Amino acid sequence: MSVTVSVEELKPGMFVHLDLGWWAHPFALSSFVLSSQEQIDTIRGLGLKSLRISPEKSQCAAAAAPAAPASVPALPAGPAQPEPAGAAPGAAL
Repeated sequence: MSVTVSVEELKPGMFVHLDLGWWAHPFALSSFVLSSQEQIDTIRGLGLKSLRISPEKSQCAAAAAPAAPASVPALPAGPAQPEPAGAAPGAAL
């Protein structure tokens, strides 16, 4: 399973997939674990906005748990409506 992240989120220990031809980047492989800030800077210099990572192959906690989506505030509960006498709970009126 892979997850797409912004190049600004890259950290050493992440297992990245460069979906580029071998001639379009200076790395020996297109998929590897980031081991230095220099590699991250090189990837950012390629002009990519985002790339795929494999959390299960990564060696850092940041990649293991992708950022949770922003929480949506709960709608306020309205006044409770009593069930009509003799009606089954959840039955349509």
